[in-house]
Amino acid sequence: MTDNIVSKNGQFQAWLSEQGNFCIFRRVGNGEWQFLWSSKTSGSWVSKVAVTWTGELVVFGVNAKKLWAQGAANTEGEAELTMQDDGNLVLARDGNNLWTAEINVRGLRPCL
Repeated sequence: MTDNIVSKNGQFQAWLSEQGNFCIFRRVGNGEWQFLWSSKTSGSWVSKVAVTWTGELVVFGVNAKKLWAQGAANTEGEAELTMQDDGNLVLARDGNNLWTAEINVRGLRPCL
């Protein structure tokens, strides 16, 4: 997985924070980003975020321990993680959603 995942319109990004959270942010202008969602793994020793061959999005800690996982465990097949232009982070396989962060940005005001 790359360092961050960006929506095609450039308004949303997901990345692994220094605090150990996998987070979604929205661009609010002047280089500022508004926090929208996290894996709630802050304070953990996180080693990486990856999409596994079983179709899971996983935040791994040291010694490959799963700290957080969503998706379709115990199934096989390549899955793709995409940041949509509406701010939803979606894990899908063959056009079927395995998991989505279900971000609703309507009504959110930029925090400047």
